[in-house]
Amino acid sequence: MEAFELFRKMEKEFFKPQLFDVGSNDDIFDLFEIFTQKRIEILKAMREESFSSIRELAESLNRDIKNVWSDLDVLEKHEVVRFETEGRRKLPRINKKCFVLMVRGNGETEQ
Repeated sequence: MEAFELFRKMEKEFFKPQLFDVGSNDDIFDLFEIFTQKRIEILKAMREESFSSIRELAESLNRDIKNVWSDLDVLEKHEVVRFETEGRRKLPRINKKCFVLMVRGNGETEQ
């Protein structure tokens, strides 16, 4: 089964994963700008625990809240995380439980 067919099957039968379609070398470098080591650490922490605030998340990672906020902002723009509002607090939540990375080589395109 082709990767694209598998993705479509997963999408229909189980859940709707987040698709990152990498069609060129430039695209893959963009992907690495989104998923930095620090941002992956944020996602891992959020997968393990539900945080009641961005401050609590930052403290658990021993990072400055401004830097964590900045990373979350980038992840939100790419629909990887979302924020739920509770009073004055913004609660960070992972938007998708599954990420699919499709890499195409040599300028090939899939339809």
